[in-house]
Amino acid sequence: MAVGVKRSGTGVATLLDKVLGRNAPGWRGASVVLVAATLAAWLTVEVFAHWLAMERAQERQAKLQQTADALAYQAMGAGMLGAVSLLGLSEPLLKDMARGTVPPDHPAALARLTVARERFLVNGVYVIARDGTVVAHETAGPRSTGVNLAYRPYFQQAMQGGHQRVCGHWRQYARTRALLRRAPV
Repeated sequence: MAVGVKRSGTGVATLLDKVLGRNAPGWRGASVVLVAATLAAWLTVEVFAHWLAMERAQERQAKLQQTADALAYQAMGAGMLGAVSLLGLSEPLLKDMARGTVPPDHPAALARLTVARERFLVNGVYVIARDGTVVAHETAGPRSTGVNLAYRPYFQQAMQGGHQRVCGHWRQYARTRALLRRAPV
């Protein structure tokens, strides 16, 4: 003799049996609606997340471009280039020093160069004569007055009337890079 115990099931398996079974006439349609609603909700979330990601990417790109523009402006030193041009074109003492009629490192000329050096936080400001000799060098460190820079490409370009007013330079003696701004005197 066998005794059978029938257990009334509860849980997901029993629910699925009832939903998919013949004894549950409305459950099949309800399950289709539930699956469709879940899929629609998932797609909505995915589309919204994609839209947010695209918006953030555009914001990042705008900030990156703004930063690049600010760095380019800083590197080109528009303010400093204007000040250097103004010093070179309007300071008769600097012109006289470049011509050799005023002695090198004249205190009044160095005072004018100090203003530019301190205002723009640069290492040094030079006045170079036509032959390439540094006739004034305002710096916090050792001066290069008397050194001839005629062989340097930036000096040769300036003497040939080169339009490039800002150029990069590798300082071999110091093993550092420099960004030079030049203006005619």
